[in-house]
Amino acid sequence: MTTQARTLRMAVAPTGWARLRRALGTFGDLFFIQFSSVRTAWQWIFLISSVLPLGLLFFLSIVAAGAHRGMIVYFITGNVVVALMMNPLFMLSGQLAWARQSKAFDFYAGLPISRTMVILAAISVSVLFSVPGTIFMLIAGMALFHLWIVPSPLIVLIVLLSPTALSGLGASIGILAPNQQVAGVIANLVMVIVMFLSPIYTPLSRLPGLLQVTSHLLPPTYAAAGLRETLGGHISGEFWLDVLILAVFSLASIYLVTARLDWRSR
Repeated sequence: MTTQARTLRMAVAPTGWARLRRALGTFGDLFFIQFSSVRTAWQWIFLISSVLPLGLLFFLSIVAAGAHRGMIVYFITGNVVVALMMNPLFMLSGQLAWARQSKAFDFYAGLPISRTMVILAAISVSVLFSVPGTIFMLIAGMALFHLWIVPSPLIVLIVLLSPTALSGLGASIGILAPNQQVAGVIANLVMVIVMFLSPIYTPLSRLPGLLQVTSHLLPPTYAAAGLRETLGGHISGEFWLDVLILAVFSLASIYLVTARLDWRSR
């Protein structure tokens, strides 16, 4: 093969399986880069994502010691959802805000990679770091309330989709915030709003009328509902509807963030 032919072959964009292999290889490299940047601080990430929900769980175990089984399930699943929310909001927003502030995106912009792969790698790392805290909160909740339940294996779908559904919100904060400090403040504010405007600790019927409507626009509503079904011992059609809605939130989050991401530093 002549030099001209080899050059022409390299210039042609890959298609089919070759394109998929190239995309997977790019994703693997970016995932390793993102993972390497936070792997040495995993203890702190685990601590931050567990302290708040564990404190809330301990408080509820004291003030609601005589609660019936149904409310206990609400308490446990609510705190698991809070643990699932922490990393997508705080870790992802801070990480992307620092990437903008340190001009790391300028480096990525000079590489033959898509913005979608950069965001997918960051989201995947945040979801991965959400799993240990979720398992810990589930076990801690059962131990504090002395209610031992064997979750359905389908709980894996909720554990993976819930942080992914919120990742777009965390990534948007990181991308739009002027710096990492502002991103942290906004993430805290959003965390409080989303946590208390969703029926994760109490049935939907007990919320004020307006919140019963607006809660349907928040992913934690469906995450908590799906978790309750996996712990309740039966899976109904509502569970699959919750999974579908979380999947739609996840795809919409990724699309909006990748479409909005601006490589240029400000």
